[in-house]
Amino acid sequence: MQREKANYSIKRMARLLKVSRSGYYKWAHAQQKRLSGEDDRVAFYDGVDRKIHQIWKDSDEVYGAPRITAELTKRYQITLNRKTVAKRMR
Repeated sequence: MQREKANYSIKRMARLLKVSRSGYYKWAHAQQKRLSGEDDRVAFYDGVDRKIHQIWKDSDEVYGAPRITAELTKRYQITLNRKTVAKRMR
């Protein structure tokens, strides 16, 4: 839609693609934030990744996702799903 913006209106393209204009603008804004490095979620997960690695190192590289999940909650009060922790560990 961004490339065709010069030829067609956003309103028309949104109608033809069956998406809302507000949804398009929300997506475009979020995309710009991600590309500029201002995304809060990315920063949060970077910190979580460092903490997961630290817990894993402290356990002599023995702990798996269930124990690391429990340690995250205990040490840092970060509540994540075990599957999310396992995915971040990969």
